[in-house]
This record gives sequence, structure tokens and C-alpha cells, in this order.
Amino acid sequence: HLLLAETATTRDPDDPATWANLGAAYVEQARALANPAYYPQAQGALDRSVALQPDGNAAALTGLGALANARHDFAAARRYAEDAAALNPASAEAYGVLADATTQLGDTAAATAAVQRMLELRPGVASFTRASYELELHGRTDDAVAAMQRALEAATSRDEIAFCRYHLGELAWGGGNLDEAEGQYARGLTA
Repeated sequence: HLLLAETATTRDPDDPATWANLGAAYVEQARALANPAYYPQAQGALDRSVALQPDGNAAALTGLGALANARHDFAAARRYAEDAAALNPASAEAYGVLADATTQLGDTAAATAAVQRMLELRPGVASFTRASYELELHGRTDDAVAAMQRALEAATSRDEIAFCRYHLGELAWGGGNLDEAEGQYARGLTA
């Protein structure tokens, strides 16, 4: 995804959407590799998107929110996500950023509402994993496992499958089911 986003900015260097996509790809790369060295590149691409389209740029605001979450600036992430969702109420990504920020800020009602909206807009790996975490935080472990199973069923890539298996293992581990945890971890490593 990162290479495609970089190529798109070369083809159309004045398109704010391509710069917002590149910024989001850098944030995702930083997450996937646990490497914050991508943060300045993400910031630069997102700033370029905003410079090209300062008003109504929901994609850039969503990217800036994801970057703020990654940097643990959850208050800023919340503001960016709320602004992005106001501009584009059909953006599941904006609600995902909002769910992450409000969860970390301890605003459980807002986090639950954001996860629910994300599920309504785009049920899939990203929304089911957030729902699982939200349910786990509320002590609803069986429901959290069911939501993570739904995420696993929706997963199509090896990294998504490994992510879901890991978290299913963590849920099993937390519940004292060590054999299940070991099996999930092993299947995640295989993926």
C-alpha cells in the first residue's frame, strides 16, 4: 500500500487526496513495523494534503488523527476525528480514529458510540477488532471473543489473521485457558 501511495503522489503531486493517502500509509507502516521513524514522513504528507486543500479535507484530518493517536496525543486525535466525521459522516476510518482516541481518554460512552457507528458503516476487521476491545474493557469477555472471531472470519491478509489470532490468544490467556491461548498463538505464527 505504501509503494502505491508514493507512486500516486509522483503521478499527481497536486492532489490532496493522494497526499492524505500517503500520510495514512506511513502511519500504518509505522504501526505495522513498530517504527516511529515513519511519523515525520506521515506528518509531511498530511501537511502537504492540508496545504493543497485547507478546508473540507476529511481524509487529511483522519490521517492527522491516526498520527496523533500513534503519538499518544489522544486529545488532538479526538479533535481531528470529530472534525473529519463532521465533514464525512460516512467515514468508518474517522470513527475508528475517534474510537481509539476516546477509549484512551477514558470516555467510554463516546468510544462505544464511535465503535457502533464504525460497525454500521463498515463491518470488517477494523471495526470488529475495536468492538472486541471495547467489549473486553466492559468485562464482556465472551462477547469480545465472538467479535474477534468475526474479525478473523473477515480477515483476508496474513497480518490480519495473525493479529486476530494473537488477540484471541490474549483473551484465552486472560481467561485462564492456556491450551486455547497456545493454539491461537501457534496459528497466528503460522499465518
